[in-house]
Amino acid sequence: MLAMEYCDGGALSHLLRWMRTASVPMPPSVAVDVGLHVARALRAAHRLVGPDGEPVCVVHRDLKP
Repeated sequence: MLAMEYCDGGALSHLLRWMRTASVPMPPSVAVDVGLHVARALRAAHRLVGPDGEPVCVVHRDLKP
């Protein structure tokens, strides 16, 4: 079974492209915020358990900030 949750929002790649074009550096606070969101998503994936309490094998190769 494959399930993906869609979270509405902008793509980080669009922001990075705009910043590169405009020669605007990414503020450290933004970089930290993105990293925290990715880390929280990976933590949730690795801690996921099924109704029986057994770990669920989650593939998170498509995780995108």
